[in-house]
Amino acid sequence: MTRFPKIKICGVDELGDLDLTQFTHVISIWDPVWQGRDNHESQIRRKLGDATRVHFAYFDDIPVPMDDRVAATPEQIQEILAFGATANDRSSILIHCWAGVSRSTAVAYAVLCQAAGPGNEKECLSHLRKIRPQAVPNSLIVTLAEVVLNRKGAMFSAYDEMISRLLIRCDDDEL
Repeated sequence: MTRFPKIKICGVDELGDLDLTQFTHVISIWDPVWQGRDNHESQIRRKLGDATRVHFAYFDDIPVPMDDRVAATPEQIQEILAFGATANDRSSILIHCWAGVSRSTAVAYAVLCQAAGPGNEKECLSHLRKIRPQAVPNSLIVTLAEVVLNRKGAMFSAYDEMISRLLIRCDDDEL
């Protein structure tokens, strides 16, 4: 059985309910319109405490690059994964985005895959769904992480299988 880093995923509206000092690492994902506005960054840093490391990322929640939106880039995903790699088995990682459903869960999936190593992609997704049952990872971020981690289709294959199961469940619920 794979040992996973301790990860918490949430949306912005859930941050106020958390004791942020319990986390050693925070990956804070925001829409690009927030970049350059220091208020949210300084508030989060103030609540974190001195022992916590934080990485801020800014990109839209989109499935494919679009001219009028800011897509995640391979460089951003590589930076996030490099930051995630500084965590160890005693670390506690908080990953949040606006809703805690798409961008943050895709980043969590990438961090789990990186920690677990190749061949554990389905197990990582299963673990992700236990952490955050409403997870529907952003497909663009999964695709970028797949390339950065050199998984040769394994991450997206597991992801595609999960999405297919979710869609079948939705269809069954409508009958």
